[in-house]
Amino acid sequence: DVGNGHTPGIGNAQDLTKIYGKILRIDVDSTTGGMPQQNATATMNATGNMSVNRTENPPEPTWTTFAGSLYGIPPDNPFVETQPAILDTYAYTSVLPEIYAYGFRNPAYMAFDSGGSNALFIGEAGQNLFEEVDIVLNGGNYGWHIREGTHCFDPNATTAPGMSCSITGLQGEPLIGPIFEGGHDLGLVVVGGNVYRGTTVTGLDGRYLFGYWSDSRTVGNGTILAATPPTGWTEGALPETAASLTPEENAMWEVQTVNIIARNNETLGAFLRGFGEDTNRDMYVLTNDVGGPDPSTSTGKLWKIVPPTAVTPAPATATPTVTQTAAGNQTQNMTENQTGTMAAGGGMGAGATLPSFLSSPDPAGNIMEVLLSTETSIPLEESPAFGNFTLFTGLLQSTGVAATLEGPGPYTVFAPTDAAFDRMDPDLREPILNGSANSTEVVLYHIVNGSYTLADLSNVPTLQTLQGGNLTVNATGAVVMVNNATVAIPDLMADNGVIQGIDTVLIPPEA
Repeated sequence: DVGNGHTPGIGNAQDLTKIYGKILRIDVDSTTGGMPQQNATATMNATGNMSVNRTENPPEPTWTTFAGSLYGIPPDNPFVETQPAILDTYAYTSVLPEIYAYGFRNPAYMAFDSGGSNALFIGEAGQNLFEEVDIVLNGGNYGWHIREGTHCFDPNATTAPGMSCSITGLQGEPLIGPIFEGGHDLGLVVVGGNVYRGTTVTGLDGRYLFGYWSDSRTVGNGTILAATPPTGWTEGALPETAASLTPEENAMWEVQTVNIIARNNETLGAFLRGFGEDTNRDMYVLTNDVGGPDPSTSTGKLWKIVPPTAVTPAPATATPTVTQTAAGNQTQNMTENQTGTMAAGGGMGAGATLPSFLSSPDPAGNIMEVLLSTETSIPLEESPAFGNFTLFTGLLQSTGVAATLEGPGPYTVFAPTDAAFDRMDPDLREPILNGSANSTEVVLYHIVNGSYTLADLSNVPTLQTLQGGNLTVNATGAVVMVNNATVAIPDLMADNGVIQGIDTVLIPPEA
């Protein structure tokens, strides 16, 4: 669709004489069976470029099609054999044979299931209220802009669901509902993904992985979700065409948040850009750190989805708690056990938090070499610390303390993340970073003699730093506090010690 979120009148998506708001299907291997658009003619010039002559009545479309010239039309496309009635509200006089399905606002993400019945899934961006995921069937009408998600849409009052709307399309056909509907309390826009068919995380098999771009336009805070088919849903049981779809088959899937083990929470800490799979059908997640295209930055990262047993230390089992979100969806927050099993959820948007992601690297040099590798190694697949210690690593180098950490040790370094520096009062942070304060004292206050893993820290109440001051250690279950900082990225092992990533910069009492 186009315009201010939607097109006036019946909208592009419900107008079968327009290509907008549609999913098109063409045969690129053949030009036979094509049905050229009746109000446009196309030729190829000597250079191979398109030249198009269109009539002026009706008004010129902003697109053209080339069926029978550059491609063919699959014979089972819904409008090849039978043309529906041309309504007065349509813009043109013929229905395009390229159309496979319609009634979409912004089907921005599309992927075929690489297993099962090879169903086509799309993530569709809503306007002001609801995002959705659809399974696309031949000839289906997916409701826009009669509905936004499962709710009525009022083009004249888009910030609340409409009071009433039609239950059919303009041709009397039923409207197909989404398998997922989510409000903007979960994020700003949906990012479609894939059905998991890999062998690395068997507990995810058959679940559709997707997510939200972020809940902010300026701060990356994307979320990954997993959708599970409803009980009794049989893979491959969906009909080939929308006309044969029953209300029972058009059912919501149970959607659950995926916990990002590397971050100890449910968000990526970055903007979610997309999903992909390799030849083994294992899945990857693409992120970056800026909200839009920016040629001055190179923040893109590719994450591989791996089982939680690859994480060091392994996540502990916890009892889930259910919280109600603003839009009425439910989410359960928990850390899954190592088996990848899942507790049952309780309705749309509810369920146990699934495990995910990442392992700490094997020792790959001294502490400084490991810290420097977090800036260049393959993100997520290699280290949950990727890109998180830029400022602290720079301080180690500028103060000369890096040379100490290149020595035999052993040492334990409590390394603040970049986010920890971001949360500091700028009047305190900037003098430390630019060296006008006693930066060396601050850096040394983060280092102790000896190699202390997270398990070791549970038995050590106090540690003396290389600066001379003491750190107080407090362990409660799996949570370890060092002074007022929490160990957020634990046990990055090095040949000469260990790095514990913390969420707060430690300041010596006399600093």
